[in-house]
Amino acid sequence: MYTEEDPNNFRGSPNPVIGANFDDLLIQNNYIHDSTGAGILLMNNFGPITADPELNLHYSTNVHIVGNMIRNIGRDAIIVGGADAPVIEYNLALDLGHINRTGVADQRLIAGMFPFVSRNALFQYNEVGRIADLGPGQDGEAWDNDWGNTGTVTYQYNYSHDNAGGIILQQENTRTSWLVFRYNISQNDGAGTDLGARFLIDHAGVQAYNNTIYTTGKIQAYCQLGNPAIPCGSALNQNVFFWNNLFVGSEQNFDSVYSYDYNAFYGITGPYDAHKSNADPLLYAPGAGSDGWSSVLTAYRLRAGSPALETGTVVSYNGGKDFWGQTVSSSSPPNRGAFNGAGMTQAVSMASVRNDSQLSYTGSSWGVSSLRHVGDYKDDVHYATQNNDFFTFTFTGDGVDLVSETNSDQGDIDLYIDGVFDRTVSTYSATRVPQAHVYVKRGLSAGTHTIKGVKKSGTYMTVDAITVPAYWNDTDGNFLYSGSWG
Repeated sequence: MYTEEDPNNFRGSPNPVIGANFDDLLIQNNYIHDSTGAGILLMNNFGPITADPELNLHYSTNVHIVGNMIRNIGRDAIIVGGADAPVIEYNLALDLGHINRTGVADQRLIAGMFPFVSRNALFQYNEVGRIADLGPGQDGEAWDNDWGNTGTVTYQYNYSHDNAGGIILQQENTRTSWLVFRYNISQNDGAGTDLGARFLIDHAGVQAYNNTIYTTGKIQAYCQLGNPAIPCGSALNQNVFFWNNLFVGSEQNFDSVYSYDYNAFYGITGPYDAHKSNADPLLYAPGAGSDGWSSVLTAYRLRAGSPALETGTVVSYNGGKDFWGQTVSSSSPPNRGAFNGAGMTQAVSMASVRNDSQLSYTGSSWGVSSLRHVGDYKDDVHYATQNNDFFTFTFTGDGVDLVSETNSDQGDIDLYIDGVFDRTVSTYSATRVPQAHVYVKRGLSAGTHTIKGVKKSGTYMTVDAITVPAYWNDTDGNFLYSGSWG
């Protein structure tokens, strides 16, 4: 979105267009990789901060950033500057800050996805993983409420993992009324560093509730200014609330001036919390997440008998659903953590996989390619070469993934659920990536549904497999018990 003329100026050209803005801006299905700069960077001209900073802005409106893949770049994945109510969703960012360039003074000021001088930004269904260790006292968080934002910044239904700088930063020069951080999952952010899975809160006004935070290391919630740290004044510590969160770790540092209630702490004692739980929350498979937002859908459910089930406190303005898309009541006690379903009494598989041979194909251009030896599921794919040829598959469940490949000869696919258009996904990439989960749909009502994919562009549309989250009861014949089982 800019022309860089100065190697130290990652935000944009020194000759901006004054007073310009975008309306109805869609940035979708791009693959950005192996670059020394930032991934997606939207900036706007702004004047000096005054008593009313919004008077200095020409906000971009109707900004939607969706479905982008960003890998192995030198800086931040997505920065949204000067936008009013932007929506940033279903984006994937991995391996940030691992490519350095010489002569750049602020190489260590990197976060995953965040707004900058924007108003009422919403980030949801995104994944950020493996931001590099940027050094003592530096950034490296997955998320950030940055400088000059106003209104409410909301992060919900996101997954972060293995980011050296921790979870989220609330920057001291933000001007938001609230940062809302709810129903997110963090796995091993900051593990192996002294920063840990941290909430670095340098400005008042935070509501963090119903998140699941798992790490083998330290969990922190604290305030610091400067490097080395300068203790924060009391005004910066006001109105910071942690409710219904589930924390699992081995060390802790929770600032006592914040308000904690109905949280669960396992492996650590936690701060003062009048209704806390220190019992094992009985997560299904903590630590089993990997790359891919859907990889945590089994791991961070709660087992039957969990003390976190229905023991949280009601948050009436809770967004209406959990990480899995399940309903969250505005009047009945929720679970603690990001999962609000019933406790699992059955064994759960990561997914029920259907090979491409089990789908229905319509159109004259479909073919089958077998024994390709490039990493396909069961070493075969179906492919179409004619636009508007399509496939369908009927399944029973509450979600579905399309497994394809991305490559330079692939294009766009329109996806439908039960005959209703959902979104377009791009399967283009510079090099081949087999078994790519190019479309992930969650939160469907439990029952029978049909997915349809229509070829829209590119030389090929490739279908490798369909995966559906699946459940098996403990009495099913899939289980073989040995020993003194009851």
